[in-house]
Amino acid sequence: MTPVLFEQPVHRDDWDGLRDVSSVAMEKYKVAVAADESCRSLLDAQKIINGNLAHVINIKLTKLGVLGALEIIDAAKKANVAL
Repeated sequence: MTPVLFEQPVHRDDWDGLRDVSSVAMEKYKVAVAADESCRSLLDAQKIINGNLAHVINIKLTKLGVLGALEIIDAAKKANVAL
């Protein structure tokens, strides 16, 4: 069985590693990578989106709050990034 998603397979501050893993996972294995611990704010989400660092952003209300989560949802939808 092949997984369809890897959740944050690198340290939360390893932006280059996140990008590299996301690229290889999709190109070679057709598996999406989710940014989880790396997404701690709207600025982080924008960095993930603009840098094409992950295919999915995992939003946690306890970490971001409702308004923060809604801002990230809006930014991700505009960029066609999965949530």
